Amino acid sequence: MRDRVLFVMVGMTCAVAIGCVSAKQLYPGSARPAEEVGVVKMVVNGAITSISGRELEGSAYVLLPSTYRVEFRVVVMAGEFFDAFEGSNQRVVVPCEISLDVQAGREYHVSRTAPKQTLKTGGSTETADGRVHTNYAKNIFVNEVGPDRRVVESFRADCEWPRIEVI
Repeated sequence: MRDRVLFVMVGMTCAVAIGCVSAKQLYPGSARPAEEVGVVKMVVNGAITSISGRELEGSAYVLLPSTYRVEFRVVVMAGEFFDAFEGSNQRVVVPCEISLDVQAGREYHVSRTAPKQTLKTGGSTETADGRVHTNYAKNIFVNEVGPDRRVVESFRADCEWPRIEVI
């Protein structure tokens, strides 16, 4: 019984932790050590839909160092972007893309914030603090994370106007 409780607790902890996302290898051959590859992953609701023209549908991929065109979609509740939809059960699907120069030993997290960066939104400037600072979907970033788990740099994704879907 104790082992079963421990197993459930470990599973719940893993499900909550960002680092437990199982990344799929997108290069030929056997798996390489983390210091030889880069990882692109979603840390928000959504999916990676394409990497350099290869159609996908997942949340994390292991890549060899190179430059890649990454396409993904982020899904949020409509009220987070449009005040008129506050409290509704409609969601917004935001299609985005970015060109990434993937470095060995780094992770690239698709996020809605850019830590330690000043954002320009709608004519005003605000500092990122873990919140969305705009009512438009352009506030989606890919944060480059080093081996020490700190954000090294943030890149703004190129996003289309969001599509609203009823859930």
